[in-house]
Amino acid sequence: MNYYRRHKFEMKSGKIPQVLGLTASPGTNRADDGFSAVQHLQSLMANLDVSKLSVVRKHEQELLNIHQHLQTFKFVPLKGDKTFDRTVSSFLMVNGLDTKTLLTALENPPNNKRERRYVHWINETKRKTESVMLMDADVPRLIHICLRLLEM
Repeated sequence: MNYYRRHKFEMKSGKIPQVLGLTASPGTNRADDGFSAVQHLQSLMANLDVSKLSVVRKHEQELLNIHQHLQTFKFVPLKGDKTFDRTVSSFLMVNGLDTKTLLTALENPPNNKRERRYVHWINETKRKTESVMLMDADVPRLIHICLRLLEM
């Protein structure tokens, strides 16, 4: 994508590279309905300056014949170790900080990430880590990274 943008905006010739195909599904940008998914694909096409969209259907029937549905499922037990808790505790104990409130906040996130309660939980947990961040910038780096991943 960076190669495409660089040639599109920096080259003086006016010719832009042609995108022949995408190697992965462009996704639907978490669309709830078909209309939103189509709009996402249209904006993606506009960003890539697509003049014609085509879908290869040459081997579609062959792919449908190969696809197998699994009849048995293997359940894998959850990990019992608390690696994340131990790592955060060790970082916080180095500075003698109270780990209980921060760890309880990190251990109990709301299940549904689309609820308002989840956003409130993220903001409260960030606020709790800010006091730690002011003491030493290296210690809470891991916590900050984990919180950023939780936001996604």
